[in-house]
Amino acid sequence: MGCVSPSRLMSNVRPHRMHTEPLHVVWEYDRGVRAGFANYKGTPHYFEQVWEELDYGSQFILKPVTPEIVEMARTAREIFSAWEARRAMGKEDMTSRPDIPGKHPPYWKLYSKVTETLRATAPLRQPANARILPPRDTSFTQQNSAPRYWVEWDGAA
Repeated sequence: MGCVSPSRLMSNVRPHRMHTEPLHVVWEYDRGVRAGFANYKGTPHYFEQVWEELDYGSQFILKPVTPEIVEMARTAREIFSAWEARRAMGKEDMTSRPDIPGKHPPYWKLYSKVTETLRATAPLRQPANARILPPRDTSFTQQNSAPRYWVEWDGAA
C-alpha cells in the first residue's frame, strides 16, 4: 500500500465557526442567563434557552426585535435592578417589587410592551446553538443593570 501525501487528503467536514456578540439585556436568570436580548448576525434579537429533558441545553429560540424594544427591555431591567439594590440595602421589601401588578406603572408599561411584542413575533425557523460567556468585566456591581455577558453563536446555525 502506498502512502498518501497530506496535500492530497480532502475533508468533507466544514470548520467549526463561532462568533461572539454582546448580550444587551438579561431578561430571565435562573442558575444562568436563560433569556435576554443580544445581537445575532449583527441585528438585535430576543433569545430564550430551550429546555431539554432535565436541564437547559445549548439551543436558543430567536426572535428578531427592534432596537427600541431592546431599549425598553433595558429600561425595565434597570428599574428592577434599582429596586434589587434598594432591597439589598434594606430600603425596600418584597411587597414593593416592581413586577407586582400595579406597584410600578412605568415598569409595567415597558414590560407589557416588550412581552406583547415578543408574543406577536414569530421565531426564526431554526433554533441557534450558542453558549453564554461570563462577564469579561470583573468589576460588576449591583448598581449596573447587567454584567457584560457575551453570546458565542454557532456560525452554522
